[in-house]
Order: sequence, then structure tokens, then C-alpha cells
Amino acid sequence: MVENTYDDMVAVLQSVQNTLASSLTAADNILGVDNTLANDSFEDSLSILDGSKLNNAKTAYATAKQAKVAADSAINSLSGAAHSQIDVTALQAKTSATQMKNLLFAVAIVLDNTPPVGSLSQTSLDALKASVQTARTGLATAYTSLINSIQTIDAARTSYFSYQALVDKAQADLNDAQNPPREVDVASYRAALQSAEASLAQAAAARDKARIFAPIAGVIGKITPKAGEYVSSQDAVIKLVNPHFEVKVDIPETDIIKISLGDKATTTLDAYGDEVKFGGAVTQIEKGQTVISDVVYYRVTVSLIDDKVHQILSGMTANITFDTENKGNVLYISARAIKTDNNGTKTVRVLVNGLAQDTPVQTGLRGDNGLVEIVSGLNEGQEVVVGTKQ
Repeated sequence: MVENTYDDMVAVLQSVQNTLASSLTAADNILGVDNTLANDSFEDSLSILDGSKLNNAKTAYATAKQAKVAADSAINSLSGAAHSQIDVTALQAKTSATQMKNLLFAVAIVLDNTPPVGSLSQTSLDALKASVQTARTGLATAYTSLINSIQTIDAARTSYFSYQALVDKAQADLNDAQNPPREVDVASYRAALQSAEASLAQAAAARDKARIFAPIAGVIGKITPKAGEYVSSQDAVIKLVNPHFEVKVDIPETDIIKISLGDKATTTLDAYGDEVKFGGAVTQIEKGQTVISDVVYYRVTVSLIDDKVHQILSGMTANITFDTENKGNVLYISARAIKTDNNGTKTVRVLVNGLAQDTPVQTGLRGDNGLVEIVSGLNEGQEVVVGTKQ
């Protein structure tokens, strides 16, 4: 039985080896470390919201590659290997899979800090994220198979030791009945020790299953339950705060068309006042509407640029100013003075020799306080009719 489980382990290790190779390739297709031509079309857009994430991912790539090379060498040498060598190789493969999981997670963080700018479209960015998620799913499956195989070997070895202990005890009892030597007592104690070691291994495996690992890197911001309280799998127990902050703001439908992905935004926090400004950029615009008090809004996500001087805490009140477009030295009038006919032609009434005359105009930017830019049709100094009274 133990021999069969080790044969199965060799097959699992070879499958894990293939998964490690495909996972490393998926990461390299985005980072371009070994295959420097793979990401030429979007390399300049990678992690522009936080350059440190790209450096972290490249460091994780080097670590994962080194662990994979060590695992490859061990797996390729398993032909006719002893059980002890297979055990060591399984631990190397587990280490390599863990490093590869860290690498793919770091690559996913890089893509989360990569907005669709330049030649990188939203569709292409989504495809890159999907490829990383596929690699992570495949690696998780391979990792689970490896852990299950290790546990199967442990169970088989434990069963074998238990059976062997019974055989040893029976033999010792027989020897004791025939001609009890002192060595029999030693064998009995040795069997008891082996059984205790097997129980310890099972307890350690159960303990490892009970451990909870955080899905992201961050800081524990809040622990909800108190000692002694019962919680279910649906309860939020620990609140993790990601050091990279985002602000979600609702924009009315009259203004949402002015905002695009990648637009710069300036943020102020009530805690620091209007004098302290934080940079940021628009990273997401939800397509679905949100209705608040019978008014349609669209939620926009602004990713803040890390500030090393001021401390930002989760839940602070933020004020966002979007920089969509700027023009200087323009001619502008009140929007109330502009009329639109059924054909979509925009006109303005101007005074010519004391008489009101309709003049076609072409408009540009709409600014605050109801002001509209006039691109053509009017000259500075002309008198415009804003309204009339009977």
C-alpha cells in the first residue's frame, strides 16, 4: 500500500512540474523578465499607479524561478528513487508551488495598479488579468493534489506503522511466552514510540488545516468578535486594510461623460484640510447606474498615489476634483443665452444697431456656473441678449 502511494506521488510531482512551468510562463508574458519581447506593447503602462508593485513582482519572479529550477532537478531524478528522496522532492515541489503562488499574486497586484492607458485597452487588460487568474486556478489545483498526496503517504505510513506495531507486539508476546528476553521489551517501547510519532504527524496535519491565511498583504485594522464568541463562516472576523487606498465617488449623469479612465484627480481629506492635496487617477467607471433620491449617479473609483508623509486611514472623508480638460484665453457666455432649434443648430441673439439678431455659433467646453465656451460665431465685445421681458 505504501509503495502504491509513492508511485502516485511521482505522477503528481510530474504534473506539478508542468503546472509550475506554465505558471512561470504566464507571469513572464506580463513581466517580460526572460522573454523581454512578450510585453513590448504594454510594458510602459505596467503598474504606473504604484511602481513598487512591479519591482516586487520581478523579485518574486526571480525567487519562484530559482525554486522551480531546484524542483525540476529533483523531480527529473526520481527514476528508481528511494522513499526518502521522494519525500524530500515533495517538500521541494511544495516550496516551489508556494513561491509560484506568491509570484502570480504579485503579478495580479501589478495588473490592479495598471490602468488602460496608451496602447493598452480595457479589453487587453482584462485578458491579461484572466490569464493570471487561469494560471492561479491551475496552480491551486496542482498544489491541492500535492498536499493530498503527501497526506495520503502519511496516512499509509501511519497505517503501516500501526500494523507493524501490532505485529511486533504479537511477536513480543510470543517471545515473552516462550523465552522472554530483554530485547522484546525494547521492541515494544519502539513500537509505542512509532505510534506516538504517527499520531503527532496527524495532529500537525490537522493543525495546519485549521490555519487561516490572509488573501492579501495588509494590516489588521479591526477584529470584530471578542474572545469566547461563536462565529460562522459567513461572519466578518478580521478587517484587513490594504496600504493602497481607493476613493469611490458617485458622479451625476450630467457630468459622467466628462470623465474617462486614466483622468487625473486631486483629493483632499477633511482630516488634513484643503492645503494638503493627494494625487490620483481614475481606474474604474461602473457601467451600471446608482439611483440616489431619484437622481441617477455612476460610481467612479479613484486610486490614490501613495503618500509617504501623511497617514491615511480607512473611512476618512475625501473630496475629489477631476481634471478633465483645461483651456485658457477663451470666449465664453452664459448657457442661458444659447438657443437650439429643431435641426440642432445653436444660435445666440446679439444686438446689431440696437436690434436683436440671431447668429449661429459653435460651442466648446462647458464650465462651472453655467458658462459655455464659444468656438466661433461671436467676437469679444459684442452685446448678447441673455433674456427678454415683456
